Amino acid sequence: MSRSHTTHQFALFIEQPFIDNTIVINDPVLYHRIIRVLKCTVGSTIQLFNNQYHTQAELFTYSKKECFFRVGTIVQNPIFKPQITLGLPLLKGNDLEEAISFATQIGVSAIQLLQTEYVQRPFKFANEEKRLIRIVIAATEQSKRFAMPIIKEPIPFASIKNVYQKDVILFGTQDGMHITTLLNQSYIKDITNSFLFIVGPEADFSDNEYTLLKEWHAQPICLSPAVLRSCTAAGMGVGLLRALTSCL
Repeated sequence: MSRSHTTHQFALFIEQPFIDNTIVINDPVLYHRIIRVLKCTVGSTIQLFNNQYHTQAELFTYSKKECFFRVGTIVQNPIFKPQITLGLPLLKGNDLEEAISFATQIGVSAIQLLQTEYVQRPFKFANEEKRLIRIVIAATEQSKRFAMPIIKEPIPFASIKNVYQKDVILFGTQDGMHITTLLNQSYIKDITNSFLFIVGPEADFSDNEYTLLKEWHAQPICLSPAVLRSCTAAGMGVGLLRALTSCL
């Protein structure tokens, strides 16, 4: 049996708009990545994207400080349906970065950071936002999905329902509904719905937070009988929702 081979193509985020048929990249960091890291040469193709569009571009010449790309067909970045927002506590260490990266690769519309009772740590969003956006960009370059989620400033857990009044709210828990039960729920089959999937911190939700989830009629989902790290549960939860809603 013959096996087809496809050439791997890199994707690179740029901030500049796609206006002309030629794109000139003179940012030192991007230039270094293209020529030194990716080792692109004349004739190499790469996928370039910004916040709105993506295109396949061919490097047709470069100097010591600039790269010149010939732009192909310009395509608008996808808008995933249904919209899925990940409700993510301010996890410690690398867990926050891992969860954001997983969720971006899977294809969420937004990541809503949450202040929970069991996760209390100094977090200045104004100082952290650029770093988190860089994680989103790197994950988008890896996945080549070209739709970057918005990172939203942390809100108190108790404010969730006020902010997401129209969303179907779900959360991960060991004693939640099985995937076969979830698949038969009418709200899963309606792609006009917007979903908010909330993952708990490593110490789980507090009793007060579980009470709020019940009052909000949030739907519990069993992701695994095992105890999962929060960053793993985040990826599994939004991945499950994306898979189920994409195949209906």
